[in-house]
Amino acid sequence: IVWCTAQGPRIASRRPQDRSVEATDMVALLTQYAEGALDLPADAAALPSVDRILVMGSTGLLKAFQTAMKGVLQPLFKPSVKAIATVGSPMQCMMKGVCAQCLQWQIDPATGLRTRAVFSCAEQDQPLAWVDLENLAARQGQNRLLERLSNQWLSIVLDRAASRKGGA
Repeated sequence: IVWCTAQGPRIASRRPQDRSVEATDMVALLTQYAEGALDLPADAAALPSVDRILVMGSTGLLKAFQTAMKGVLQPLFKPSVKAIATVGSPMQCMMKGVCAQCLQWQIDPATGLRTRAVFSCAEQDQPLAWVDLENLAARQGQNRLLERLSNQWLSIVLDRAASRKGGA
């Protein structure tokens, strides 16, 4: 396992074959891995032997992987590799398909057409090539105003609590 964070403290790797790195470009990181630039042990898994890739992160990261799996990363993996994306769609009810707040379109990679809508709360991990990332970004954008207001309110509450502690 290569544990990667974009910034801040690295994730502690507990096994000798694992690595912990700080990087912001995951596609470049995988390319470096394939080139042997990560100081991996001799018995580290070669990318052509990988069966599954799980991509968890921002919509931008998913888009970068979706594009790279058709381009620069394609020759590094076997054709049958399963790339899975964790879809962070807005969710409200948490009851697996009741409110439709998390409804997410999937696109058939062969035709480029939307084929079906899925409840991402019930099916959060989806085939990377099928995820309609433009739809996902639009759905996430619907929550930006509420997120900003919530963050401002939280800052006010925390500032008041801190000032009360200091004055008490």
